[in-house]
This record gives sequence, C-alpha cells and structure tokens, in this order.
Amino acid sequence: MERFHAYTPRDEVQFGHMEVDEEGNTNLVMNLDQKINTVVQASKDVLGCLDKISNYYKRSVLDYAVWYREKYPVMEERYNQLITKLTCHLIVHTDFLAPNLHWDVVEFL
Repeated sequence: MERFHAYTPRDEVQFGHMEVDEEGNTNLVMNLDQKINTVVQASKDVLGCLDKISNYYKRSVLDYAVWYREKYPVMEERYNQLITKLTCHLIVHTDFLAPNLHWDVVEFL
C-alpha cells in the first residue's frame, strides 16, 4: 500500500490515504471499499503493463518476461517495479501465449 500511494497522487475518496505518525510509522486510513478499489486499480495496472510489454515485444513477450525476472530478481522497491515484476511472473506462469495447447512428447530415437 505504501508503494501504491507513493507512486502517484491518488484520489483519497476512492483509495484512502497513508498517514505517518510522529514516530515515523505509516498507517493506512482506508475502509473496505477503498481497499477493494486499490486491488482493482493494481489489477488494471498489471493489465496495462502487459499491454505495454506485448505491444513493444510482440512475439517475444515470454522471452522478455523471463529475461526481466532473471535480470532484476529483487527489483521491486517502487510500485512500477513491483507491477512490472508481477506482470512478468504472470506471463511466465500462465498459458498467456498458448492457451489450451497440448504438447506431444518429441523424443530422440
């Protein structure tokens, strides 16, 4: 949530806000609807990232996702880095490129 709110100014009515107390602790000031709105927005951000990657790399989306995960394994300090990493994980771990494809075993004889 800290990364979500630090990334860009958010509508407090829709997403709530973060407060820092006098001891430097961060507190969420959000109701349930605002938490749901945050999850929905983050999901939209993942889909937006997927759109950017797929439009840029076309047929090499999976290659890019594997490369990104290997090149930046711990890079998720900022919200945009977290969304990119999550998107790459989803590309690698789903049937995004070849849904319902059945693979036949090809063996050397």
